[in-house]
Amino acid sequence: MSNPPIRHIHLLGFIEEVRHIHTNMPDRRFCFLLGAGASKMSSIPTAGELGLEWLKKIHKERGGIAENFGQWLSEGAHGIDGLPPGTSVADITSFAAAYPAIYQAKWSHDRAQGHAELERHIEAATPSYGYYALAEILNSDSPDSPSRHNVVITPNFDNLPAETLGALGKKIPIVIGHSAIANFARPTLRRPLIIKFHHDFLLGPKSSPTEVDDMDKGYSKALVEIFRLYTPIVIGYGGNDGSLMKLLEELPSESIPGGIQWCWRKGDPPSDRIKAVVAAQAGALIEIPGFDELMALLEEPFGNVFNPDKLCERADLRAQELRKAKERLTEKAEGDISGSSASLELSGGVPSQNVTATASAESSAVLDALNVRVPLSNLTEPEKSGPSAWWHWQKRINVATDAIEKERLYKEGLDAVGNVPQLLSQYAIFLHTQLNDTARAQDYFLRAIAADPTNANYLGNYARFLRALDKDDALIGEFYRKAIAADANHARNLGSYAIFLTEKLNDDVQAEEYFLKAIAVDPSNVTNLGNYALFLEKRRNDDAKAEEYYLRAIGEDPNHAHTLGNYASFLAKRGNDISRAEDFYRKAIAADNGNAATLGRYALFLKKWRNDEVSAEEYFLKAIAAAPDNPDNLINYAQFLIAVARFNDAAVVAAHASALLANEVTMRACELAFSCWLIALVTGKDGLPAIGRLKAILLCSFERTSWSFDDVLGACAPKLTPDQNRLANKLAAAILDASKLVDLDVELDWNKVQPISLDEP
Repeated sequence: MSNPPIRHIHLLGFIEEVRHIHTNMPDRRFCFLLGAGASKMSSIPTAGELGLEWLKKIHKERGGIAENFGQWLSEGAHGIDGLPPGTSVADITSFAAAYPAIYQAKWSHDRAQGHAELERHIEAATPSYGYYALAEILNSDSPDSPSRHNVVITPNFDNLPAETLGALGKKIPIVIGHSAIANFARPTLRRPLIIKFHHDFLLGPKSSPTEVDDMDKGYSKALVEIFRLYTPIVIGYGGNDGSLMKLLEELPSESIPGGIQWCWRKGDPPSDRIKAVVAAQAGALIEIPGFDELMALLEEPFGNVFNPDKLCERADLRAQELRKAKERLTEKAEGDISGSSASLELSGGVPSQNVTATASAESSAVLDALNVRVPLSNLTEPEKSGPSAWWHWQKRINVATDAIEKERLYKEGLDAVGNVPQLLSQYAIFLHTQLNDTARAQDYFLRAIAADPTNANYLGNYARFLRALDKDDALIGEFYRKAIAADANHARNLGSYAIFLTEKLNDDVQAEEYFLKAIAVDPSNVTNLGNYALFLEKRRNDDAKAEEYYLRAIGEDPNHAHTLGNYASFLAKRGNDISRAEDFYRKAIAADNGNAATLGRYALFLKKWRNDEVSAEEYFLKAIAAAPDNPDNLINYAQFLIAVARFNDAAVVAAHASALLANEVTMRACELAFSCWLIALVTGKDGLPAIGRLKAILLCSFERTSWSFDDVLGACAPKLTPDQNRLANKLAAAILDASKLVDLDVELDWNKVQPISLDEP
């Protein structure tokens, strides 16, 4: 008999199903099966992260150097079972699957060292918000109404569930941290039960392949009984050990009441083995944004909402830390619903507001959950946020299909909720990015700041707005500094200020200082990791360190299109692994097929490295369609058209780019003026305006980057006179190297050219 099809439940539908079961089925119990992913936000590395860390140690022990680690890993020189050749540094899932074998390879010579390594990570952990929410569910404060959802099953060695129960003054849990006491794992106890089937980290933790492949009989007996009585909610568990997965696979079909509810994190879908187990038990798969978000949503349906203020009675300092954790969750949810957590390019800019309906609904629900006001007394009902909370309006705005409807909703929302700074700020961003109404945008940015003058988000958004308009550097810097003074640990503002320092003020020393501050505050912030990698590559010329940070960023988010594209360009620039570069270009485009910068760079790659002019032009056109006013893509496409001798087409594209770079003194403005001059010469037009503008730019100071005009010069050479060819080659050299400007002094035609003011059209 075949298994029934797997149910896929949306997160919010799952929350409602839990609420229904808890309220209407008092004989139904839930237990929680927690894997390493549940502890990631508590600063405990996942199995995949530990595997990568230990592989680097193994590589170093065998005489390897850091620069060759990726090649060593890809070639499979480590000889570790379960980690085949072709594995890349970004394959965190593969490291997780091979964790036992990696552990064995690194620590088999001295198990005590391995235990000490695990202990080091676990001792440094701090429970995240989700574990406190879980503690509320596991143990009610009311002695007359004990929680029936009181069991945790985990392969993790840490003590986070027990620690949070203790911090909240809950009942001390029974912790089964060794197989020798597995017979005490009785699921009918009136206190929380924690079963650690790989042992506690202080009681001989199991990590080697032989240890984790089979379940001890005591644990097996206890778990079979628990699965007979409880519906497991699986969170952060990848099913990579043999013991528990074998036990689940051997259970009779549909023997678990309610089936297995298997939650998986976005970007890390369940394996076929997991799907088979879920199907056999008529369970369900639920995609979640993370452990903390899920637990925040589950608190209220289970009837026990976590209130950080209760901790003040036990430890004021810890309570303050948890309020900050809740604020970060709130900020993240606010950022998710408003789009303000979108990636920032190295060139800065204001956040995008493209937010899906699903993300809006989830973030709104998370904000509702986080904004339930729970009094210290259990005699008073929790006070929930009203239906007109600002994020409810933002949710409606996000799903509106056109700008007119969005603006109507913004106005209605502001009338309904008043001058709420969150909505004022989002309206300002909308006016700027969607309607290009900078005057009204500035007014609403300033109204948001007036409503909350010390809010780092609004101050930072306004600084980015000023930066996008290329306003006075002193004013931009002033608002960045105000934003950082308001919150010195605001990772996005720190990273954005670093970009401003390097790009506009050329202060790379301070820029690096702020990049490192941003990463120290939030080591998993993909945008800051990727932007620092780009800084190291472009400004420090430190390829080894740049690659380290590119891979860190990709490890945090393997689908971050901007970082994938930058890393692809980094690999292409080095030129020693072109196939891998193309692979990352394709990953970047698959992650975001509307990213104009990546599409344009891939077009250049196809022309240079694949000599595929047809495909190159296809991607140039895709890039321009995605962003018609992107000067870099227009200039590169114009040069491509010159190189293939389509001079009239090149003239049209170059004219469009010229209108966008009227007053710019940059390398790309030089390239454009040079291209316009060549086009004019070969098509019989007047080249004096273009070469006059080129001379004006060359007389100024600007940052030069590596480039090649060989294809352009080669296509034009047959149509130019010897004198024109000589001058063209000298101009190309001077654009790339300021020291070559003196070579132009002997060119009579050049000496006759009058610089044209960049203010002239």
